[in-house]
Amino acid sequence: MSKLTLVVVAGFSALLLGGCMDARIGKVDPFATPAYSGAERGDQIARNIEMEWKMVNDDIDHILLLRPVSQLTIWHVR
Repeated sequence: MSKLTLVVVAGFSALLLGGCMDARIGKVDPFATPAYSGAERGDQIARNIEMEWKMVNDDIDHILLLRPVSQLTIWHVR
């Protein structure tokens, strides 16, 4: 019984004390990481999803031969 109580208390404290303090809004943001706020993290995820869909579209174009043959990349490579 004491192990169950310990697990329940640890679980609730992890939920209530999780996240980082966002200085702009002055409260705990559960989606924040130590380096980024929740909004910044959401922007990073959105950019990543957008790039993934561009790559999927590129793969589909390649499979269906919708682009002329070339040795050049369409991606902006730095």
